Amino acid sequence: MPKIKNQVFIYNNTLGEKKKYEFECYLDPKTNRFVLFPLDAKDDIKAGIKYFIDQSRKQNSAAYNTIIYGVYLSRQQRVNGMSAPTIADFQAMFMDYLKATDETKYTYEKVIIVNFVSGLHYCLDKEFGRKSKIYRNGGEVPDGRYVWANDAGHNGNKEGLAFMARVYYKQTIESSIGTRVRYIRLDDIECSNGTLGRYELNKQGAPLLPARSADAPDRLLNAWVGNLVMPDYSRDTNIIVREIPYSDESAVFCDGLLKTLCGIDNTLSDFFQNKDLSVRMALSEYPQLTQG
Repeated sequence: MPKIKNQVFIYNNTLGEKKKYEFECYLDPKTNRFVLFPLDAKDDIKAGIKYFIDQSRKQNSAAYNTIIYGVYLSRQQRVNGMSAPTIADFQAMFMDYLKATDETKYTYEKVIIVNFVSGLHYCLDKEFGRKSKIYRNGGEVPDGRYVWANDAGHNGNKEGLAFMARVYYKQTIESSIGTRVRYIRLDDIECSNGTLGRYELNKQGAPLLPARSADAPDRLLNAWVGNLVMPDYSRDTNIIVREIPYSDESAVFCDGLLKTLCGIDNTLSDFFQNKDLSVRMALSEYPQLTQG
């Protein structure tokens, strides 16, 4: 069959992705029809062939009068080609298929994204795990049942403790061509001033909730300012990134933990920045530093 110029079709799917499909194109002199073979045998192309066949059985339209050709791209892979009276007919069939399978469902879930980094060196009793009391080193643990917390051992090169948390809406976009997740700021949904973001989300089935008071647990937690690594950008192996279902109790816990850590930081900073403060005076002024 005489080969003509390759045909490229572009489709913008509901996930916001621009998909490119390229076909080798031939003209069959026996039938005077155009025959197209996909250059890349993607799953959606294979499913599209079956879709064309099913449609041709249901309709008598010439556009759906699909003839199946076989061509070997390699010894292991056989790819079917499709034919149509004109290139425009083929494009119409192919776009019909993509639209028919591009159904989208949006779901929303309120979550707390947590970042945690720990490089502190201490030992635990294996028998009790994280319920164990804290030991300075393995020699203090009875019967040698010690384990270094956080796998630090003697070789850990980072000392520190960090925690951050924030409330988001998790938007899951599901369609026949894939699933995508994104995290949306709380104010983009639970806002009170009718922003454009809220309007767009409303069209996509987001739960439009009335704005909560400034002292609501989720608002208080989100009032903290700090960097947060999201699950889809957690490339730093030292950062533990967790997504937990939202509850007011969880938000209160995270808010309280941030307060506690900031309190420790403030106390230590004050202690070490005061050069005139003796250790004896420090112990009387900051008894919490020695409380075990």
